[in-house]
Amino acid sequence: MPSRLLRFIRAGRASWVFAILTCLSLAAVPAAFAQGAAASSEPAGAQGASEGASESASEGTAQGAAEVAGEVVTFARAVELATDASSVRTAEAQLELANLSLQSALYPVSATATGGLSTNTDFTGDGTTLGLDVSVNASLRLGWGSSGDSIAAARRTVEAAEAAVLSATSDAVQQAVRLYSDALAAVDARDVARLQVDVAKLQADAAHARLAAGAVLPSDVTQADLTLKSAELDLSAAEATLAAAYTDLSIALGVSVSGVASEVPDAQEPAVDDLVAAVAARDDVRAAQRDLASAADAVDQAVRASGVNVSANASVSATSGATSLSLGASLDSRDQTPSLTSRLATSTGGSSTGGAAWRASLGVSASVPLGPPDTRVASAELSYAQAQAKLEQTIASANVEVGALRVQVEADAAKVQVAEARSALAGDASAAADVRYGLGVVGQVEVVQARIASLQADGQLRSARFTHLLDLMALARALGRPATEVIR
Repeated sequence: MPSRLLRFIRAGRASWVFAILTCLSLAAVPAAFAQGAAASSEPAGAQGASEGASESASEGTAQGAAEVAGEVVTFARAVELATDASSVRTAEAQLELANLSLQSALYPVSATATGGLSTNTDFTGDGTTLGLDVSVNASLRLGWGSSGDSIAAARRTVEAAEAAVLSATSDAVQQAVRLYSDALAAVDARDVARLQVDVAKLQADAAHARLAAGAVLPSDVTQADLTLKSAELDLSAAEATLAAAYTDLSIALGVSVSGVASEVPDAQEPAVDDLVAAVAARDDVRAAQRDLASAADAVDQAVRASGVNVSANASVSATSGATSLSLGASLDSRDQTPSLTSRLATSTGGSSTGGAAWRASLGVSASVPLGPPDTRVASAELSYAQAQAKLEQTIASANVEVGALRVQVEADAAKVQVAEARSALAGDASAAADVRYGLGVVGQVEVVQARIASLQADGQLRSARFTHLLDLMALARALGRPATEVIR
């Protein structure tokens, strides 16, 4: 080839050779770009890639739904499934048990009945006799002393169970929103990778055409092929990431997810009329308040247990022959729970002559602790002081968290506005590239690259909106509200 070119140059034909090579190189590139474009005025490769990207961006992953059996989940559906997660059902079951325990504690009477039947045989006297013994013991739960402590503890357990249900629901919804956002981001990354493969294919085809025309070196073709191979590997990695995102979302929602809709719900900041009351309604603050109330009950119990205990009892009994009946009542200053007892005993033997014998008794006793000082009260008071300090610290931390989240939410709103502007600019640039291609000013590569930039800008906008939504959910929880309250 060099010898022939030299002969052409010597013959004065070098200008013809340059002209021929230039014409071939200019004709080869449009020929490579124009494959399949006869049926449409738009670039076929760019049109196919952009249609796939736009469908994925506007309707989720319809192609993934066709390939994998499953459900294309919308945002509302994801939230609905999250509120019925296994963790939420477990918390609701615990709440039912806590309510049953409270009903049991509120029952006014706690009683037990015992009975026995006996036989006695006297081989030298009365023969065989039968005996019956029945007794009933009951405690009146009037809300004093230990019974009041039990009721208060049961109420605190119910409150904790209710808070656990709300917390589990908010956790499940926030996790679902986070995984939903990750899946949408993976869809965008997959679509961008597909368009980048299309660009690499166009560039590789153009490089091969130029090589055939002698306009480029073989190393340039090798570089274009390597770029195409790298883009294909990036697409495979993006598809694997998308499959993993669908798997995580399926596990969280309890259904097989094959696609997600590209919708992003509107969010609103929770309105707060009284910040102090809102902070007091937080889960951690309410838990600290319950701990403080429990510590106060422990102090009262320690005072009653370590002090002087006064008890009073009264009983009435009647006996008639082999039958006896007794009734009794007792109360002490430690438990402060009235107790009632009754006993009936009778047998077939014995004499029934004579009238009934009635007896009554009344007694008061007191027990005074002696010996070294009792440390139970001091220990309970120390626990109470620690619980009070913990409550104050929790409230202070809650106020700091609320302030930080409000600043973060404002920053998120500003980022959303910037992302909206960038998305609009990228969309305009993509539309302008289509117009320029129709005028023959730019090629297919420029059109597809503009659509890649538009798709990336749309994905960044969705990501900014989901970040704003998640921070609003965190702010709602910081103010003692359900996380779903911010979703319009």
